[in-house]
Amino acid sequence: MNPIQISVVPAKPAFFNAARVAALQGHLRQHLLNHRTSPSSKPVPPYLFVFEPAPIYSIGRSQPKLSMLQSHALKSDLKVWSRRSDYAAEREDREPELQEHDCQPEVVSSATRDVSMYYGPGQLRLWTAADLKSTPSLDLKGEDYEGAIGSVTIKLLRDMYGLNLFHRPGSGIWTDSTHFKEQRQIADISVQNDDDIVTGGVTLNLDIPVSGGEEVNPWARLAGDEFVGEGVQFHRTTSVAAELGDDGHVLGRRPDLDMDLVMRLLGQSVAHELGMGETDIVSPEEAFGDDWMELGQRKGGIWGDIAGLVGFNIVLALFD
Repeated sequence: MNPIQISVVPAKPAFFNAARVAALQGHLRQHLLNHRTSPSSKPVPPYLFVFEPAPIYSIGRSQPKLSMLQSHALKSDLKVWSRRSDYAAEREDREPELQEHDCQPEVVSSATRDVSMYYGPGQLRLWTAADLKSTPSLDLKGEDYEGAIGSVTIKLLRDMYGLNLFHRPGSGIWTDSTHFKEQRQIADISVQNDDDIVTGGVTLNLDIPVSGGEEVNPWARLAGDEFVGEGVQFHRTTSVAAELGDDGHVLGRRPDLDMDLVMRLLGQSVAHELGMGETDIVSPEEAFGDDWMELGQRKGGIWGDIAGLVGFNIVLALFD
């Protein structure tokens, strides 16, 4: 199996905006449904994406509507970091140089999740879309799909970093945190199955900040004074970096916390576990045709311009 690394650089480089992934999800889901009614000579393959998201709060559907004060608290300036990809190669210790940015996170309402979430730089998001009816090799149900993604993620993190993790169905991947001295979530798993069109995947906290004040730790805002007694539910989190002894206040500086490497290995491992078969090397234009640029340029498209953040990486795999 060949992992595919595709670097996409829009006019203003930015992280893949998680809020606008919905545009791509909707496009692919409709593409899979259309194939059922008028199948082409070539079956529609499953899709797998791995990307690093821009800052966004996703408020659970069961949560009370945010007040203006609460919304302002979440949208206030947040310090985030990006990596200079060419810097580590210039240093003998291969320690990445971090660039600091101030941004204002987006706030959206989730249509599928009860628990509130934060997505941002330092997280790895793996997302899939597949039609179980037209892909015989994917002999899985929704719960099996979630379990397969969970087991692969746990094995990879154990093999790479020696972490002791466990899967809570419906609640992601957890660990008895050595950093926080309590059980904490290190990866969230969300899978939706609608008429055998399966979408979803895993969000891994690789080296996203998980400690510190509200100006640097995005989860601290959900526990702030504005939310006390308001019933906003979210999981207490940790990260791979924090469990390896990094201070957890900024992106990890350890050379072994290589986002691109973990992207490729996790994408390859999940594809293998789900029985997706061999990959084809394709460009985004080949995968989506004219829709690729349209999805990126129209309002609500898939690019995000968040405070000029640098770095825009997608691992895209198409399968026979």
